[in-house]
Amino acid sequence: MVFFKTVYGSVEKAADKTDGLTVVGVFLKKASSSSTMLQTLTKNMEHIKSQGTKAAYKPIKLDKLVPGLSSGKRAYYNYKGSLTTPPCYESVNWIVLKNPILVTLKDLYHLRMLQSSHGKQTGKMCDNFRPVQKLNGRKLHLFE
Repeated sequence: MVFFKTVYGSVEKAADKTDGLTVVGVFLKKASSSSTMLQTLTKNMEHIKSQGTKAAYKPIKLDKLVPGLSSGKRAYYNYKGSLTTPPCYESVNWIVLKNPILVTLKDLYHLRMLQSSHGKQTGKMCDNFRPVQKLNGRKLHLFE
């Protein structure tokens, strides 16, 4: 999930600002069931597979999507880092959950049907990860 400082107006305009972006990253673990909110979200992704398509959703409560998030019961890592895609600005406040959220194969299927239109990477949004990078002097904080 990507959040930008609203004074910049958009993710693109905030991307090169040192205080412009916060990204919440999660690891996914295959399971026989997932949260009802995640199931609702992924099921409705078929309406927004490609860029420019829209769908109306009821507001999503993050603590329903990621149980324990708002109660402080989720452990997470925090560090200042870079964007994962070029030009890789050092502008991101990263929050990465320590423990994975549970997803079903059906959830993963819907996530994998999303289309990418970023640069030369068109087609399904799969393998959208970056190899592990060196810390390069960054401080990694664990909050439990």
